[in-house]
Amino acid sequence: MGLLLTLTSCGKEVTYQKQDIEIREGSPSHVKSDYAIGLPYELIEESELYEDEEAKRSFETLDKGSLVNILGESEEDLIYVDYLGLRGYVDKTKLKEI
Repeated sequence: MGLLLTLTSCGKEVTYQKQDIEIREGSPSHVKSDYAIGLPYELIEESELYEDEEAKRSFETLDKGSLVNILGESEEDLIYVDYLGLRGYVDKTKLKEI
């Protein structure tokens, strides 16, 4: 079995003009740091596990070195994680990628 490709054009010749591109210095933009959903991260210090993004109520304290899986991101400083079947929010600044 073979594959036959036929390339055609609209018959109109296109010409391109050389252009000078101006390079301008810019200011750095804010880039959101993304976390890999579904992958494990390690806590670099003890952290509370909160039931919601508002961090009003903690239901568990996780030890430094605990591994959590990222389940989703939050607009706030917390991120949604799973820790041994417990799901809640921890402080993003206390996580490191492994």
